[in-house]
Amino acid sequence: MGTTQRIVPGVTGEPNWGNTSRGVTAIAGTVNKEQSEQEKDEPDVKRQQQLTKHLQKQVGQTVGRLIQAAGGGTSISSGRSATMGRSGRIGAKRLSTFFATVASNGLATALSTPNNPLASLAGLTIEQIIQRIILYCSDGSTGMDETAANAACNHLMEQYAIQAQTPADFELVLQAAVGASGVEFILCEYFGYYIFEHLSQRFLEKITQDRGQAVSSATFDEIKLDVLGRVRVLGASLSISNINWQGSQGQQIIDGIFNDVLTIFQP
Repeated sequence: MGTTQRIVPGVTGEPNWGNTSRGVTAIAGTVNKEQSEQEKDEPDVKRQQQLTKHLQKQVGQTVGRLIQAAGGGTSISSGRSATMGRSGRIGAKRLSTFFATVASNGLATALSTPNNPLASLAGLTIEQIIQRIILYCSDGSTGMDETAANAACNHLMEQYAIQAQTPADFELVLQAAVGASGVEFILCEYFGYYIFEHLSQRFLEKITQDRGQAVSSATFDEIKLDVLGRVRVLGASLSISNINWQGSQGQQIIDGIFNDVLTIFQP
């Protein structure tokens, strides 16, 4: 999903992404060292542990730099940032309503709209359903922020899709996710993917050109796993019930969760 845009630090009117770019480059360097250590006949376990710890620190700092360059956590979570946050908030609001409806009335009802009614899931593949979900959650704009929000939604749905064989299975998986962890946990994961996509879109091409495909892929896999690990810890600590996700209270909860996610990565 989406496109990659290479960022040139220092462009007039744009945030200065230089510190973030250097952070991603440093992560790639550490990943390269990890790969080299793993390829040894007798890897140094202590050295591997040191590199892993250092990598975790680098990821946290680099995501923090991304947030700072985009205007700070409060600006992003409130939708005031010009580069990051607006589409994420809109996507989260629609996603929360979608999951709440799936839990109470089923997947077909959640996907049905006045202009595109859906009586049942008959004739649809899981991939077609995912595309309808992304369209439902999209704010319809174009640009990097919207692409990141759409990609985050896709990542989230794909992680559920691998647990399902049929659309009926997929519906059960989505309902089970809400029942087991709540919409708040799902939103934490969504925001984690959303943050990751903002890094990936901006710097994937640069790292691929500088370090090669293998190191680049490993670098962004490490970033994604680290970010998701942190937001899942937050999500597991939240317990929210009896929320009207469509109303103003729902938006306040979403903004609060978004801000809490961003705060994880800020000093």
